[in-house]
Amino acid sequence: MRPIKLTVSAFGPYAGTTTVDFSRLGQSGLYLISGDTGAGKTTIFDAITFALYGQASGDSREVSMLRSKYASSDIPTEVRLTFEYRGKTYQIRRNPDYERPKKHGEGTTTQKADAELTHPDGRVVTKTSSVTAAVEEIMGVDFDQFSRIAMIAQGEFRKLLLAPTEERKTIFRQIFQTRPYLKLQDKLKAQTAALNSQCQALRSGIRQYISGVTCDEDDVLQLELENAQSDQLALDETTALIGAIIRQDEQAAAEQAAAVAALEKQLETINIALGTAETIEKVEKRLAEDKRQLTQKTADRDKLQSALTAEQAKQPEIERLGETITAMRGLLPRYDELEAVQKKLTDEKKALAEKTALVRQKIEERQAADSALKALKQEVANLKDSGAQKEKLESEKKSIEERLSQLAALDDSHKEYVRQVRQLEKSQRDYQNDAARAKAAQDAYDRMNKAFLDEQAGVLASGLEDGQPCPVCGALTHPDLAVQSEHAPTEAALKQAQTDNAEAQQKASASSAAAGKLSGRVSEQEAAISKQCVRLLGGCGIDEIGSKLTAALGDTEAALAAVKDKISTEVKALHRKAAIEEQIPAQEALITRNEDERHALDKAITILQSDISAAEKSLERLSVELTHANKSEAEKAIEETVARRQAMRQSYDKAHQAYQAVKSETDALEGRIKAQNEQLAQSEKIDVAQHKQLHASLTAEKTALGSALTARTSRLSSNRTALDNIQMKSGDLAALEAKYTWVKALSDTANGNLSGKEKVALETYVQMTYFERIIARANTRLMVMSGGQYELKRRVDPEDYRSQSGLELDVIDHYNGSERSVKSLSGGETFKASLSLALGLADEIQSSAGGIRLDAMFVDEGFGSLDDDSLQQAMRALHGLTEGNRIVGIISHVPQLKESIEKQILIKKEKTGGSSVSIVC
Repeated sequence: MRPIKLTVSAFGPYAGTTTVDFSRLGQSGLYLISGDTGAGKTTIFDAITFALYGQASGDSREVSMLRSKYASSDIPTEVRLTFEYRGKTYQIRRNPDYERPKKHGEGTTTQKADAELTHPDGRVVTKTSSVTAAVEEIMGVDFDQFSRIAMIAQGEFRKLLLAPTEERKTIFRQIFQTRPYLKLQDKLKAQTAALNSQCQALRSGIRQYISGVTCDEDDVLQLELENAQSDQLALDETTALIGAIIRQDEQAAAEQAAAVAALEKQLETINIALGTAETIEKVEKRLAEDKRQLTQKTADRDKLQSALTAEQAKQPEIERLGETITAMRGLLPRYDELEAVQKKLTDEKKALAEKTALVRQKIEERQAADSALKALKQEVANLKDSGAQKEKLESEKKSIEERLSQLAALDDSHKEYVRQVRQLEKSQRDYQNDAARAKAAQDAYDRMNKAFLDEQAGVLASGLEDGQPCPVCGALTHPDLAVQSEHAPTEAALKQAQTDNAEAQQKASASSAAAGKLSGRVSEQEAAISKQCVRLLGGCGIDEIGSKLTAALGDTEAALAAVKDKISTEVKALHRKAAIEEQIPAQEALITRNEDERHALDKAITILQSDISAAEKSLERLSVELTHANKSEAEKAIEETVARRQAMRQSYDKAHQAYQAVKSETDALEGRIKAQNEQLAQSEKIDVAQHKQLHASLTAEKTALGSALTARTSRLSSNRTALDNIQMKSGDLAALEAKYTWVKALSDTANGNLSGKEKVALETYVQMTYFERIIARANTRLMVMSGGQYELKRRVDPEDYRSQSGLELDVIDHYNGSERSVKSLSGGETFKASLSLALGLADEIQSSAGGIRLDAMFVDEGFGSLDDDSLQQAMRALHGLTEGNRIVGIISHVPQLKESIEKQILIKKEKTGGSSVSIVC
């Protein structure tokens, strides 16, 4: 991550809007952040971490404290950061919660925290948690890791340098996420404790079951049982003892149960005899009572018999009323018939009115249908010639299209003719030019040839000698020799002129042939076009064809469009005719259906009129036959008659039932008295008191034996349950103790609690690997800073075996070969060791975070404790950090650094409050 531009507003000591343009510091190298104490040097890094993660860098700086105390109330608190990561540029805006004036009214309100991240492709992420998650995804590190590797603070890493194992474990746990190993240790420890508790609980349960086992106090096994209950016997010996006690009680219980059964049999015989005696006594008492009741019930029977005789005299009247009711009920269906006839008459009159209205409606529908049918037939008659007209128009369309095609072909031919004429004119011009050049070449050759021939005498004379014959006349003397002129052409020039002339003549001949060929073609085309023109345009000059052809094409296209419109009209008419021809049968069918429906309605009306007349006659006849106006009144009269008859019958039934009840009681009493007399005559007398005394004695003996048996049975059940539970829990205890043994061994190993061995827990063991890597990386810097004197080393041998170890740190002094604790280093040496360890930790975090790279780092203070040589050594180590396009900012006010570092961010406190920032490059 490389910051490009940081803008803060009302943030920390910066009252207004302050911008830090990191791009001016270049792509690599050291730069200094310098300024007065409290001016806001570290706030620059706070603002970067807040923009990225919503948190300040230091533990003492909370987000709620970020609002500038110097800012006016109308200035918002926010941070804007533009940064680059892996070649892509991102922008973040974030603000914390803070109090601001209300937009309307007086007072203040809380401005909620918000954030916004803009990706390189313009995609925007909003909400604080979503932006923080997106930053972690982009950079691959969270806030804690970033603050550890991007900000090297002296105080923080001095703690790490001098911290004991336990404190380093806490620091590394947060940095390298080793908490899962600690959780595993704690989980194993908790499992060990839980298993131990379970074992103790099982042992306690077994002891409790053993303590609940009992036997007779005078039993010879009681002493052994007491030894077992005081844990003086082994568990298997205890279970054998309890088994013996159970078997002894089982035998004694069986003997007691047999004795109780014998007593119960004797008691059963005595109970039967006593029961018989009690029964005889009850029979005698019941006999006396039954005789008394028989006397009273006999008198009651005689009275009720007289009342029953009086009610029997009313039976003829009851029968007459029954016949009357039957007759009245027989007429009830006639009332239903009456109501049915009345309802039918009403319904039929209503139906008659409805069907009469429907007849009128059908008449109106028929009239409308007749008018519609007449209109359709008239329209069909008007469209009867549509088909013939279409065929004629199609033929006309075809003719026009054919003419249009011929005109188009003529137009193409004319255009080709015009092109050929233009080509002919060019060819003729070319021929004229070539002919002129050929004539000029011929004239030039002729002149040169003549001049050459004219000079031949001079040429021959120049070669004559006296005494040699002349090649022309044969003379041997040459008195007057011809003289050659100065401009006589040479034979070579003559030959060149001859060649030029031949080429010019050949080219003129070719141009002539081409022009002649084109002329013949043009003549043929002109003849053909003139012939077509006569046939299509009525004849015209070749120059008039273009204009006439354009006009003819326009007229023909217009005629074609007009014919197409007429054809379209005809097609629509044909379609309309076909549609109407389909509608006419449907309309006729509608009229026929209307007629059929009207005839059916007329027939139904006739039937209804007949039915209404018949119903009226039936209604008149029924009104004469029935005495009541309707069924409801008839039913009411029946109910009254039925009630009267029912009352008379109930009176008779009541008298009859009362007589029968008393008669049944007297008959029963007489029968019971007879049976009781017979039972008493057959019964044998016994000594009840003697039998009761024997019964009491046997019962007491049985109760004592039963109590003893119950106690023994209860003890048997309790002892058996205890033995079963002891045996079951013994098996569980053995399995649980085996598991406890290996889990405890694993827990002791993971938690570093093995007796006589170094106290190194699993988490510490993992952290030792990281620590070794950190030390190795730190030593590459410390050797430079200390001039090769010091080297850090993890202490291998523990000081004792009682406390946790594994993360102790020593330093090797190569000047004297000693090895001692880092706590023995001086202030400046401690700073160099702390810085080296911090840089080593930063490198390891970057490596363990998946190869992420931060192209910007901050080193905060601590240089004031170094002498000049140490300062130079530290600077060389820091310069090494800038390799590979990394920029490192040093937060310090040491004067030597101001002189040696050119790039500087200067922070100044303003007298009016707040701070300002300037960059010097």
